[in-house]
Amino acid sequence: MVWQAWTEASSVPSALLSMLLRLPNVKFAIVTLGGDGCIMLQRSVTEGDQSEEMDIDNLLESLNQKKDSNTAIPTCISSAETKLRANGIGTVSGRLFIGTAEKIPPSELVDTTGAGDAFIGAILYGSC
Repeated sequence: MVWQAWTEASSVPSALLSMLLRLPNVKFAIVTLGGDGCIMLQRSVTEGDQSEEMDIDNLLESLNQKKDSNTAIPTCISSAETKLRANGIGTVSGRLFIGTAEKIPPSELVDTTGAGDAFIGAILYGSC
């Protein structure tokens, strides 16, 4: 995995946190998970004093428990703004998001070529 080689993180959320620490002008880092959707870590606009500090992997696990597996419609689940910690990496103030993917029946799925490019295009369009 490229993220693992560059960040030396043990998990995807920890790698996102590492990226925000290494790139202080970046507002968010996002990774696609194919049919499982995506995870995004957004840096706080203001580095306010959030009292609670949470382990980012534990936070992801708690957000995953809030997913509704019965819905086919994509949804977004967000944490509150807090200090997020990854052991051995550091701390960032921000919010963690989970985006679920639309569930497409295998019989309707023709080709996934370009799906990642389309996702990145949508993210760039939305951020502009």
